[in-house]
Amino acid sequence: LFTSVFKRSSQTAYLTLVREFQQDTNEVIPEFPSISGEQNRVSLLQEELDELAYALKTYDKVGVLDALCDLQYILSGTVLTLGYSEVFDDAFKAVHANNMTKIVQPNNDYLYISSKGTHADVIALTSNTYHDAGIDTYWITNAKGGRIIKRTADRKTLKPIGFKPVDLTPFLK
Repeated sequence: LFTSVFKRSSQTAYLTLVREFQQDTNEVIPEFPSISGEQNRVSLLQEELDELAYALKTYDKVGVLDALCDLQYILSGTVLTLGYSEVFDDAFKAVHANNMTKIVQPNNDYLYISSKGTHADVIALTSNTYHDAGIDTYWITNAKGGRIIKRTADRKTLKPIGFKPVDLTPFLK
């Protein structure tokens, strides 16, 4: 059982294992999304985040791995407990696809500005927008020629001008 589950590298494998645990410990797994009375899940996630922060601070590689596994376990349990297991994989893929649009490619400028805009226009407008907001940024180019804007302070990938957030409402209908 474990071999076949672990060969799959997806959230579904995690959900399958955690579902088994939750069923065996008599935890309620709702059929439909419900977020009432589940503040405990946030506390559990925060506890594991705190453990991760401590392990990183103390350069404890085993502690980091343990905290990451615990975070994944608690996160998967939260997906199940809140009733999102049937839609989570597809919603996650939609979020991933949307995140990929943060990479400004010469062939997908239409995602950001009018059809008359160019790759260079997107980069210039994005740079100016963050500069005007007082945010120090820099651009990198990936192996495929895509351009990514990063915040200098923490190297976070930022959104290019005109970026549109993913709409997850269709997954809840």
